[in-house]
Amino acid sequence: MTTEMTTELHFALDDFAEAFTMDTDLVSDTAESFRCEEVEAFAAVLRALGFAEAANAWIIAHASGDDSDDDHYWPNWYQPVCDDCWNEKHSRRPRHSFLEPGSGNLEKCCRCGLDTRSGIYMWVDPATVDHPTDREDDSAAPTENEPA
Repeated sequence: MTTEMTTELHFALDDFAEAFTMDTDLVSDTAESFRCEEVEAFAAVLRALGFAEAANAWIIAHASGDDSDDDHYWPNWYQPVCDDCWNEKHSRRPRHSFLEPGSGNLEKCCRCGLDTRSGIYMWVDPATVDHPTDREDDSAAPTENEPA
């Protein structure tokens, strides 16, 4: 590959990643239609490009439509996080919320334990956070129209 092609590819990949990470409506409207293998491959590309949180947002949005026998059916891995904790760790990344800021149900932030209505969810093992939310079934998983 020539330097010119490498530079062109770099810019094209950046544009690709931004196009598929900035629009939360696109994520929530599209991800459920992917098969598990497809969303994993797509998320792997986003992670390789440095968009790990966006990759997780795609997995979360996809998993909200999974059944108990599907790969991404782990309702307890959808953990709410407040704006302050999100911004503290991800100040240069856009927030990936299923909702308008402040319009979610009142929940506990998985990091600090404070009440939040942020509508931001992290895809994280609940055993690794200080204040996990326990969801007993997939009906508790956040969606665009029915937050957890």
